[in-house]
Amino acid sequence: MDVQEDVTQPDEYRPATAEADDHPAQQSGRSIMVQRRVEWSDTDASGHWHHGATLRWLEAAECLLLERLGVRHAIYHRLVRVHQEFDYHHVLQHMDVVDTHLQVERVSTTSITYRLRVTNQDRCCVSGRMVCVLLDPDTQKPTPWPDELRHHLEAPAALPPETLSSNWPQTGEPSNKRSTN
Repeated sequence: MDVQEDVTQPDEYRPATAEADDHPAQQSGRSIMVQRRVEWSDTDASGHWHHGATLRWLEAAECLLLERLGVRHAIYHRLVRVHQEFDYHHVLQHMDVVDTHLQVERVSTTSITYRLRVTNQDRCCVSGRMVCVLLDPDTQKPTPWPDELRHHLEAPAALPPETLSSNWPQTGEPSNKRSTN
């Protein structure tokens, strides 16, 4: 079912594509990359990563993006998720290093659409989108993005990535390798 036709979803929480928009779409807004390792708690009984890890990595990237822009305290508690879609392309295993790439795809009147890619060694493992709506702090109703925040989000620039320490074993090196000295 197309989410735009779902009558159980209030109009104000429909994705950006259903929203009347006075602003032109910005196809390549701010972006950030956050690197994480697939932890044991990210795996399921099959030994592969659990899809729920994608949401944690996405939220970590979103929080860091907003923090680096200096707007996290102003809006993070006001953003509600209204639509998420993910396609899973490749399996990940415990201890794999993943890069979560998050980009502002579009800032509409009251919503923001993020584009997501999770990669492992330059191979796309997950691709997707998430739409959030900005709420008025008093009424808890959708509210238009203030121009200043819109400009921060729409600027076509990558922010500095957050990467893992180089102290971890390299790919292919057993993590339980012990020194013989």
